[in-house]
Amino acid sequence: MGAMFIIRKCIVCQQQLLSANFVTINEFFIHYDCFKCNRCSKQLSEQTLRIRKDMLYCQECFMEKYCRPCSICGTPILPQDMVQVRGKRMHQSCLVCTFCKRQLGLGQQLMNNGEFFCTPKCVFKHRALAAKKSSEAVEQQEAANQPTSGPTDASTNAQATPTADSPPTPPPPAATGNGDQPSPANAPPATTTTTTDAGQAQPQPQQPSPEGPPPTGPSKNS
Repeated sequence: MGAMFIIRKCIVCQQQLLSANFVTINEFFIHYDCFKCNRCSKQLSEQTLRIRKDMLYCQECFMEKYCRPCSICGTPILPQDMVQVRGKRMHQSCLVCTFCKRQLGLGQQLMNNGEFFCTPKCVFKHRALAAKKSSEAVEQQEAANQPTSGPTDASTNAQATPTADSPPTPPPPAATGNGDQPSPANAPPATTTTTTDAGQAQPQPQQPSPEGPPPTGPSKNS
């Protein structure tokens, strides 16, 4: 009888293995060139290989496609790392006390408002800390909403402060003996200045206006 030959095929491409360039995983034969992730085409190794329905995946793609997310951290959970507590699936490493971060075991935790604690003392401390943070946030919000004093109006300062181009302000008229301001009629007569031949200036009294009041004197009948 002739010798029997076993034909080996790659489980990925279903082609015959004609060379020694292949790997064996769980009694499966795979060409080295076919030993890639079915989803991202990344080259695999025995440490990163995951098989599902004769399909090859890297660990990241396998977790994204088939693993459920952790209810604590949100990342996918491998089956060997998953624990289920009160209907919640999570990593075993994520099952810790919310306040003191101590690792918890199954049946060793308290649950309050969807969070896990190791003792009632940690529950009370966590509530006190949350109330303090809430109060500080309210105080910061109130401080931010308070109005602040803005800069003074520049136009007001410009009107109150004279500049170099502003005309000089005339002085107020002097008061009379009885405290009244002098009227234009009681003002002293204006004088004019004439120049003599010698070049000296002599003041000349100005004639009163004809519209002014007539001079008073002794009447002819007295």
